[in-house]
Amino acid sequence: MSETKTTRKQLPAYLILALIALAAALLLAVTNAITAGPIKAHEEAAQNAAFQSVMEADSFSTMSIPDGCNVTSLVEAKKDGKTIGYCAVSSAKGYGGNVAVTLGVDMDGKIVGCQIGDTNFAETDGFGARWKEPARAEAFIGLSAFGGDTIEAITGATVTSKAVLAASNDVLKCISHVLGKDVEGDVLAFGVKEEKPAQTVELTGDVHQGKAVGFGNGEVTARLTLNDDGTIAALVIDASTQTPGFGTRCADEEFTAQFIGKSGPFTLNENVDGLTGATITSTAAVEAINAALTSPAMAAEDLEPVATEAPAATEAPMVLENAKTATIAGFGGADITVQVTDENGVITALVVDASSQTAGFGQKCAEEAFTSQFIGKSAPLTLGEGIDAVASATITSQAVVDAVNSLYAAAEPVEEPTEAPAATEAPAAQTAEVKTATAAGYDGNEITVNVTDENGVITALTVDASTQTAGLGQKCAEEAFTSQFVGKSAPLT
Repeated sequence: MSETKTTRKQLPAYLILALIALAAALLLAVTNAITAGPIKAHEEAAQNAAFQSVMEADSFSTMSIPDGCNVTSLVEAKKDGKTIGYCAVSSAKGYGGNVAVTLGVDMDGKIVGCQIGDTNFAETDGFGARWKEPARAEAFIGLSAFGGDTIEAITGATVTSKAVLAASNDVLKCISHVLGKDVEGDVLAFGVKEEKPAQTVELTGDVHQGKAVGFGNGEVTARLTLNDDGTIAALVIDASTQTPGFGTRCADEEFTAQFIGKSGPFTLNENVDGLTGATITSTAAVEAINAALTSPAMAAEDLEPVATEAPAATEAPMVLENAKTATIAGFGGADITVQVTDENGVITALVVDASSQTAGFGQKCAEEAFTSQFIGKSAPLTLGEGIDAVASATITSQAVVDAVNSLYAAAEPVEEPTEAPAATEAPAAQTAEVKTATAAGYDGNEITVNVTDENGVITALTVDASTQTAGLGQKCAEEAFTSQFVGKSAPLT
């Protein structure tokens, strides 16, 4: 009897792998085909929602983006079959990624709606993320797409603020082009809204007074006189504690005039209008007026004088809730205040008030580029070890670190410096260690440089290029140029 052998042929390993790869590719293609539609529909829905938030329209029609327009989307908005304006989106590089700005502009070239940020918005909490606050978007409403208006930057969030400004300008330049009016240069710029002179309303006879708490816990006061029928005859509002260019406008006639001849009580956005970008102050003003209407009358001469001048146009440092606060001497012995919040000892937010320090140097310690280095870290901290000093502001930088460390001194004692560092913060205050030289620049105009070094290695450089061409030669005084010299030794080429 013969023995029969049965054999099975096996596929080569490379062929098996190829079949597996092919099957995976087919599965991926099928999955992509199934999900591509819903994903696109979701993105379009999100985009339409953004457009709807900046302009009330029945429909939005996608338009071809004109050459030279730096926008990612442009639509025509229609209502009742009629074009009522245009919406567009652009983005610019912020601190944590791209910052998108969506604007709606009517046919007269006025901004009617603004949305800052999208689903990818990732700016730092307490700093750049403040651009998501409703008041920031409201401040754009009524501005012109044809130029001449300003927006306020956020102190300590320079990078994000510049991104918002750049994206806004790209959108407005595109829409102004569509409206048939091209704009040279930037449409918007940074600045503070111009304060109008305080209105001069003399209250005589019986005066009723009311008060309410406004933005930043500042007090808003309303004083008014009444006609025989109980309607308001004259009204004066003291909003001098509020933000210049925003809340202080509650004292302007444009706001107070809407109350004259009415009896109240008043409700914001029902029988009176609030101010764009100043909702909190507007609410406080209405509450103060309502309180005045029910208060007993006083003789005008018995009242304290109302402030007639607005405060200086400077933004107050942000106040963090539930924060630890410390104050320490900075450059020149002037106080620096820090506010810190943490979670289990890990810093989650830091606000620095360095307004007492040298402009352009120590004051940069309040900016996001410096303060963000502290986020996610635990004390004690050491300057130069994960925390870089602001160029030419070593004293202020060290003071901020010391102030933060002092808040955790009970848990982790921090050795106090026994000797103050050398005063190298600002060019005007540098010591004899500074080497100074002057040379002829463009058109023979003098340029002065101040250099400090350690063992021949440049540690700081400041340039006085004020005699040079603005926007060109003067940029040699900026950190982007001077920082290239730090850490190097002469001769340089």
